[in-house]
Parts: sequence; C-alpha cells; structure tokens
Amino acid sequence: MADLVEFDSEVLAGAPQVRLSRRALITGIAAGTVFPFISSCTTNPATGSSQLILFGEEQVASMAATAWTDMKSQTPVVSNSRLKNQVLSVWERTSDGAVKAGHIDPNANWDVAVFDTDDVNAFVMPGNRVGIYRGITELTENDDQLSSVLGHETGHVVGRHAAERLSVSTAAQV
Repeated sequence: MADLVEFDSEVLAGAPQVRLSRRALITGIAAGTVFPFISSCTTNPATGSSQLILFGEEQVASMAATAWTDMKSQTPVVSNSRLKNQVLSVWERTSDGAVKAGHIDPNANWDVAVFDTDDVNAFVMPGNRVGIYRGITELTENDDQLSSVLGHETGHVVGRHAAERLSVSTAAQV
C-alpha cells in the first residue's frame, strides 16, 4: 500500500495553469515534450498574463536582425527630414512613458525608420526596431494621434508578442 505524501498546494499558487487531457499529458511525458513547455511558461511582468516563451530576447532579436536589414535595403526611407524628426520626437516621448512605467529598458537604443510608401501601417521588431510608413503618418492629424500609433507598437514590445508568437508556432510544429 502506498503512503500518502503531504503536499502544500500553496507552492503552486503562482504557477501558470496548463490544461492537458490525460491522454495529451501521458503522450507528452512519453515524448519528453511536456516538461520543457511547462517550464517555459512565464508571467509577463507588465501584463500579468501567462505566456509560452521558448526563446530569449537575444535569440529573437538575432532572428529579426536579417529581416530588418532586408526591409531597410528594399524599402525606400523618407527623405523628408521634418517628417522623420517628428516621428523620432513622438517615438522618444512615447517610449519614455513606457520607460517611466518600468516596461522598457531605459538604456535601449532604438532604430526607428520611416518608410516612404503609402502603406497605412507601423510595426516593431525584436532588437529595438520600429518601422512606420509615411501612409499612416498622413492619416494622423497631430502628434497625439501619431503617439497612439506608436504607443500601440510599444504595447507589442511590452507584451513580448514576437517571442510569444515565435514560441507558439515552434511548439505547434513539435
């Protein structure tokens, strides 16, 4: 007869919850894939949500570096210094807010590019890279509206969305 083991469930109170069926759990244990994924769950300090993060920031930034270099070499950048300076000024103020909130490293150096296309979009890439298209700047009427666009992109950085998306797609391929 097996002895009962006393276990303080408070130890697991802050652990992320992973729901697996009995069959999935047994299959995962047999394949050796369940424990790495469980140990890769983390809580985002800014959002409080659980995330599957299999890659470190440096790994994800390294993967994005080539894409950023290609993007900058293949897409024209604005020559309008007034527009570029406006975007840089608004980005600095927007990112300063995230720094003050403790969500972004105050020592981070950002590479901000304003691409000269009609596209209505903006994006961030791992490794502190921000891209915004002239097309979306033409729709904004003032710096506050532009800051809303760039603030949205800051949310992707704080949410660690690139690392999470890469981790989830990698896990799905296993």
